[in-house]
Parts: sequence; structure tokens; C-alpha cells
Amino acid sequence: MKKNAPKKRTDAPEGGKKQIPAWPYAITEVFRHLSTLSVDLDQYEVEVESTHPLEGLPYGSLSRSLSRTLDIDEHPGIRRAVDALVREVKKVLLQGDPDYKPDRCDRCVHSDCCSFGRIFLTRREAERILDFLGKPASALSRYFEEEKDLTGSYDLVFRHTGGRCVFLKKRKGVMRCSIYPVRPRVCREFDAASCDDWSEMLPARKGGKPVKNEKL
Repeated sequence: MKKNAPKKRTDAPEGGKKQIPAWPYAITEVFRHLSTLSVDLDQYEVEVESTHPLEGLPYGSLSRSLSRTLDIDEHPGIRRAVDALVREVKKVLLQGDPDYKPDRCDRCVHSDCCSFGRIFLTRREAERILDFLGKPASALSRYFEEEKDLTGSYDLVFRHTGGRCVFLKKRKGVMRCSIYPVRPRVCREFDAASCDDWSEMLPARKGGKPVKNEKL
């Protein structure tokens, strides 16, 4: 009898006959918690990630993860699935986003996105704003504060007045950006379609009433 024979694990009830090798059982358990499938259409790769919770630990919950990159060309089934996925995604994109309203920024009464706690910008963007205002470089600290973001991309944030960006001014009954032509990149790239923190919107049609955000 071999003393160091590899152990086998079973899913069968006690006394059952079904025997499952440890390795296939373990990998099945890991992929039971499949968390991400990322398709890189340029590299023809699919990255698979799985997170497996570790239970019964006395000091909190932890997890272990597994990732693997698959070459699409080496797996015909995956290639067919990706082709089908891309076709379906294109169909959906051609229909447009029903929630997207290109005039939302124009209709936002309070410009609520200008109330975010940290609105980052680069020093070069700040200098461009000061030039637009005709202010000297020494005025930088009047409008901006030194703070680096966690990605290391930005090194300044706008100062706030009354809980809003210092450059937000009231115009014709609504709050509007007073440096709009030279607003920084983070403001230019803000997507109105993803905005769900607005407090009040002007009516979409004449004769309507301002719309209140029921979430707030």
C-alpha cells in the first residue's frame, strides 16, 4: 500500500461512491465565483478573473483571486462567442441611450456637479484660467488649493465658496460656470448622462415646471 497516495475529495454524501480528484474540484470551486470577463478586441484576448471567498476566518472576511488570459484565436468557441457579443453590442449602441439627454447640463438649475468636494485640475490648467481672468500667477492660491489626487495626475483642486466651486456664478436665475471656455479637463469630460445627483432641472419644454430630484 502506498503511504503518500494523493488524497481525493468528494462531493457525495458520506458513504457515497462518487470520487472527484482534488485539482478539478478546487478549480471548479474557484470559477464558481467568476467575477470578471474582460475582452480586449485589439489584442484578441479575454482576461478571466475570479474571486473566491475564504470563509470561517475569525478576523474578518478575505478572498483569494485567480486571473488568466486566454488567446481568442486558440479557442474557436470563445471566438464565436465574442463575435456574437460584438454584434449584439453594436445593435444596442445604434439604438442610442434612452436616458441620455444632451441638454441636461443646460437645464441643471444649480450646476450640482460644481459642488463635488474635490474638483481636480493641473497647474497648467490653473495658469490658463488665471490668464483668462487677467490675474497674475500670485493669485493662484486665491482660487485653488494644493492637493494631489490618488492617481498622481492632478495637483490642485478648486476652492469652494458656499459649498460650490469658486467660479460658479448666478446668471439669469441659474448657477453657471464663469470660466466655461477654459474649464479644466475633468469638467469637460463630465458625462451628463451619468449625473444622478442633480437637485433641480429646468423643464424640457416651455410651459412646464422645474423638475425636482426625488432621490435627494
